[in-house]
Amino acid sequence: MSHVTALQNSALLRWSARILTACLLVISSGCAALRGYDSDGRPKSRQFQVNLSGLDWMEISYMPAAGDPLFSNSCRLSLYGSGEIIFLTGRSPKVWDSFSSKVDDPHWTEIFEDRLHVPQDDMQAVYQQLVDAGLVTVRAGSRFHREDLRPPFVKFNGRIDRERVIRITDDRRLVRIIERILQNFEQTALHARRIEEGRF
Repeated sequence: MSHVTALQNSALLRWSARILTACLLVISSGCAALRGYDSDGRPKSRQFQVNLSGLDWMEISYMPAAGDPLFSNSCRLSLYGSGEIIFLTGRSPKVWDSFSSKVDDPHWTEIFEDRLHVPQDDMQAVYQQLVDAGLVTVRAGSRFHREDLRPPFVKFNGRIDRERVIRITDDRRLVRIIERILQNFEQTALHARRIEEGRF
């Protein structure tokens, strides 16, 4: 084999390796897309204009970070298309899970509740923020399980404009929206904390 032929073969091998690497990257990217996730691991989301109705609803459970200065326990928000917001907090297992059957829990009845009613336009704006932040995924569900998450994180269960939503996530975009709503119930949260700590 001549020196020129050897160089040509070497160049051909390098070129083939580049093509193979590029193909593998494309295939990998395509598989990620088929799985319904962006390159950063976030579930792909569907964006749409929310047309709020009285049939829309959302149950949102919030798990605060350890040492949170305001919320010492989980909280739950119920957002209704009518404009009503119901806030719950406390050590009862029913706060995180409304279907909890842990009736023997010593804090079963320890629930603190507050309510707020806002104009439907304001509620529609909240729902739109959630959609814009990526709440509604292209593929139902999420690859994240609770043990994969670090507080603060949120659990969503509801319906937005005929879209069924069931998701648990620590996505900071979504968590921040919920934390802003929770600020409206600061006094109730502080009262619950004082009761828990024995400071009446």
